[in-house]
Amino acid sequence: MVIDGKVTRNGKVKLMRGSDELGVYKIESLKIKANDVKEVASGFECGIKLEGTVDLKTGDILEVIGSEQLPIIWNGKKY
Repeated sequence: MVIDGKVTRNGKVKLMRGSDELGVYKIESLKIKANDVKEVASGFECGIKLEGTVDLKTGDILEVIGSEQLPIIWNGKKY
């Protein structure tokens, strides 16, 4: 369940177990039911597949590491 914000495919997540950070992983795929999606908004349940071997346990939390690409503005022009 996405609790706050949104999750995007090709993003990264930080795996938390209690107060311990167990690693940072890239999202390999993101699905709602059987459908591949590009993003999932707050309030929706989804399936997330992470790259590599990950030892997930009940109660683990995936914190999405956000990055936002902003336009470059120079001399009043947007690039």
